[in-house]
Amino acid sequence: MLNPLSWLPVLFQPFPMPIPAGKSAPPPAGTAVPPGSGPAPLGVTPAEAEVLTLVNQHRQQGAVCGNKSFGPAPPLIHHEALHRAARAHSQDMASRNYFDHTTPKGRTVGDRIRAAGYSGGGYGENIAAGKETPQATVAQWMRSPGHCENIMDPHFRALGVGYAFGPQSSYGHYWTQNFGG
Repeated sequence: MLNPLSWLPVLFQPFPMPIPAGKSAPPPAGTAVPPGSGPAPLGVTPAEAEVLTLVNQHRQQGAVCGNKSFGPAPPLIHHEALHRAARAHSQDMASRNYFDHTTPKGRTVGDRIRAAGYSGGGYGENIAAGKETPQATVAQWMRSPGHCENIMDPHFRALGVGYAFGPQSSYGHYWTQNFGG
């Protein structure tokens, strides 16, 4: 059976104009969750918080994604709207038994994050299915060049993670990462 994580394309959207030298972009709205810094934000499960922690550990170390090398990147912060959209998409995939960036009714990641209240710059999405733990899921994303590039992209500043379990679905465990620029 084809592994649903390794071969799925990753959605990318354009980023806003570069920030001029000497200026800094305002941080996106969200709640900072540095690795190992206590409880997750309200409504975030321990598994979802662990994905953010693991992603930030990879960003701190740098990584090679396929044949592209990434140096260390700033940590991502939890973003509530991206989290709501990610959780809802994972729940939708689990309950309707599909695995795709686009819902059966044609809603895209852009549609979902805007509906959840995200109004930031560029965005991206990683989805995964079948792995039970955050560690196994993040490890599989890191082995996939496109997913790894989303994780390591320094333009992304915020992350929302969603997890759902569908015992009657094809893959059981569904994970979504929504990145914001």
